[in-house]
Amino acid sequence: MIYRKILNIKDVEKLQTDLYRLGEWAEENEIKINLNKIKVVSFTRARVKDQLNYSFGDQRFLFQISGNHHTT
Repeated sequence: MIYRKILNIKDVEKLQTDLYRLGEWAEENEIKINLNKIKVVSFTRARVKDQLNYSFGDQRFLFQISGNHHTT
């Protein structure tokens, strides 16, 4: 599990860097990650309408936060 508290755009960038590093590590160690099993979960009490983009390898994960929580 990769987790990071997101307070600003720098935190979003750090999480993307974490995903990139995991991908590099998996490739170096010849480990295949099943992209169909990756889930993005966000929890918030704030009324945030920003769309967040994350990618892992060539797979992009787009989701919009709305309400108290959102899962894609």
